[in-house]
Amino acid sequence: MVEVECRTRREDGVTLVAAVVRNDTGVRRRVRIEHTLDGPTWPPRRHGVPVEGWDGNGYVTTVAADGRTAVGFASPAPPESPSVRVASDRRAIPKDGERRQTADATAGGVIRRLGDPSPPVDAVPAGDPGPSAADDGSGSAAAWRDTGDDTLPPPVAEWFQSVVSRLETAENCADATTLGEATDAVDRAGSLGDVESAVDRLEDDAAALRAVERRAEALGGRIERAAESVPVTTLRALS
Repeated sequence: MVEVECRTRREDGVTLVAAVVRNDTGVRRRVRIEHTLDGPTWPPRRHGVPVEGWDGNGYVTTVAADGRTAVGFASPAPPESPSVRVASDRRAIPKDGERRQTADATAGGVIRRLGDPSPPVDAVPAGDPGPSAADDGSGSAAAWRDTGDDTLPPPVAEWFQSVVSRLETAENCADATTLGEATDAVDRAGSLGDVESAVDRLEDDAAALRAVERRAEALGGRIERAAESVPVTTLRALS
């Protein structure tokens, strides 16, 4: 189920509300949060307009399976207990083009709307192109090996590393708060297309990781039972 927890405080005649929407189900949920205050809301703004998802009295967002989403706003009205409620909650069903829309909501999407500030290729002197995502120590295969998990078969380790690389690309873009930071994040990923590709695949990566976890747990239990029940000494005597 989806639950919301919130905290409020009053400062200089303004009520500040901070809430966390928690999705404890195994599927993505489309949630609408509405305030219960007796007065208008002041949602967070970027470039003078409310951030995406706000529409007057409420905020609509998609919460990942077993995930959390934070939301905050202010109001001149006195606080209530609670100050927010879940107005609607339904399963988020992917539609054609939804993943591309998700990519548009990232820093890459911001750059598309504002324009890529990178200089044209012809204006960049020939030479060292600079570090790429593969050169970053935090995302390289060598760094993955340095974690000490050297028991994985090479194909499995390579797949995990590809997931780590895509995740780091998304995290870097999500953490960007200025156009310059967003540009740096895209540069580290390689290109805007690489960012979009990474974002597009994150949901599939999460589903695959959960499937691997379930499969590994089941096989691990079978292995333990088999190792304990095989009469090795008897079989050796009969051979």
